[in-house]
Amino acid sequence: MSNKKKLLIVEVLSRGPALHYRYDVFKSKGYELFYLTTSPGVRYAFEGLKVVPSRQINDFIVIATAWHKAERFDAIITTDEASVIATAVLAERLKLPGPSIQAARCSRNKLLMREAHRRHNAPHPEFARCDEVEDATRFAERVGYPVVIKPTLGADSEHVYRADNAQQLAQRFAQAMAGNNNHSHRFAEAECDEMGPHTLLAEAFLQGPEHCVEAIVEGDQIYIGSIADRLSMEMDVFDNDLYSTPTALSAEQIAAVSKAVLLGAKAQGIERGVLHAELRFHDGKPHIVEIAARPGGGSLQYMAKISYGYCSISAALRVAEDKPPSPVPMLRPTGRVAVGLTMLCDEGCLQSVEIPQGLLPHPDIFNFTVLPKAGSVIKRPPHGNDIFAYIGATGDTLDAALRNAATIAARVRVRFETDETAP
Repeated sequence: MSNKKKLLIVEVLSRGPALHYRYDVFKSKGYELFYLTTSPGVRYAFEGLKVVPSRQINDFIVIATAWHKAERFDAIITTDEASVIATAVLAERLKLPGPSIQAARCSRNKLLMREAHRRHNAPHPEFARCDEVEDATRFAERVGYPVVIKPTLGADSEHVYRADNAQQLAQRFAQAMAGNNNHSHRFAEAECDEMGPHTLLAEAFLQGPEHCVEAIVEGDQIYIGSIADRLSMEMDVFDNDLYSTPTALSAEQIAAVSKAVLLGAKAQGIERGVLHAELRFHDGKPHIVEIAARPGGGSLQYMAKISYGYCSISAALRVAEDKPPSPVPMLRPTGRVAVGLTMLCDEGCLQSVEIPQGLLPHPDIFNFTVLPKAGSVIKRPPHGNDIFAYIGATGDTLDAALRNAATIAARVRVRFETDETAP
């Protein structure tokens, strides 16, 4: 019989190879891994795997309870945005450490998050729940354009649009509502009342530079592990991610970011937790775009380690173990530059991906993860915001790292079943 600790990983829908690195980190910490999902055919060497027959939370509870009785799990965790609420519900039922259900709800549902920020005076944009286009129109008339339309249970910037006038707002609201009801991260959630409203949210647009923060909160203390600067061109959609580390923020700006993130986390009810926060400096002050109760995805987990020596995945595991955070030096750059690029492609049925021989592996490329499989239907706005790949690159300078990422993106060929080729 193994003496290793046992970790229950929850992913309502499997994220596939994109999260395998995280499982490897958990194993390196001495855990046997047990995986609970609705997805069949998961390919990873778990010590145990159970497929739940539906996304109903009661099915998850029944299977997890019986499994816990047999295995006696030491901890439960998710690093998947759409599984945060389900994991909190299961943690409570199994009497394992985890965020409260209310904290999970306020960290997942964007409407509940904003209401928590408003109650506790955390810096946030003006907002309104919008079930009908008239709700959004009244909001825009009150606060002025531009405004942002987003789903309450969205992720990866899916169906998030900027509207600069009433005509754009009417068009984008209709597209966001239709997309949200047909192709949404909400359908990767466990079905439960705790999800909160599934609708749209209108927000005043935050003008200014954006930054991603990886952090740990412990009571009234916050430990900043990494800050990435968003370099993406401003568009009317927000999934064209391009980030760099280390940050160019000043010490004074970093202190302001830390204060804003702590206020937001406490408003959301997170007493001890790993955080992925996005903020914009609006009118010179940091305002919260969102704060998630999980590590950042894409290349951010690697960038934090490369540029700051901070492992957000190990931090998430310590939280799951109900251990206080290890001392995190406040943003001591290692001297290494990293960039993370979200590679997008056209809409269509993916036939194949062609990578020129000798292109990869490359010493300056630390992440190249293609998300869809051959045969997958890739949806792009207004139907969806499916991501093709994540690219992470380093270099002696920021310009060099950007060139390395751009070289990979330019040489990868994507073929669709309906087209001869598509770049």
